[in-house]
Amino acid sequence: YLYAQGDIKEPTRLHDDPLFLIIIDFKNNPKIDFYHLYNLPNIIRRYLEAFLGFKVPKHQGLDKKLDYLIDDKVTKERILKFIHHYSHNNSLPRSLNFPDLKECCEVVGVVIETIKQKDVAHFEALIESIPNAP
Repeated sequence: YLYAQGDIKEPTRLHDDPLFLIIIDFKNNPKIDFYHLYNLPNIIRRYLEAFLGFKVPKHQGLDKKLDYLIDDKVTKERILKFIHHYSHNNSLPRSLNFPDLKECCEVVGVVIETIKQKDVAHFEALIESIPNAP
């Protein structure tokens, strides 16, 4: 994935963490197009798997590892439902089911804020590596 001018279309610079870039770009500029609504749950799942795989390698499975990141059980279940339901499309009707913009914005907000709280230095380094970051 490449980043340019607030959108991920025209290549200008390869980012160190393309999944984070897509997530933070969506947080700053929510979009309701097919690409974002269809792919965002899978992108968040993959990002969390990578981040938590590094942070808590001793646990198996995203469900267990997410305990490290999110203390509130209701919030954790909400994130898991979002990423599992929309990432694993087992049938055609389910594969055409998209999360709504409000749900995407809320989940992205929780993911960004919890990562920021758990690892401020890492989060700030990610933000600083974004081209044209404020």
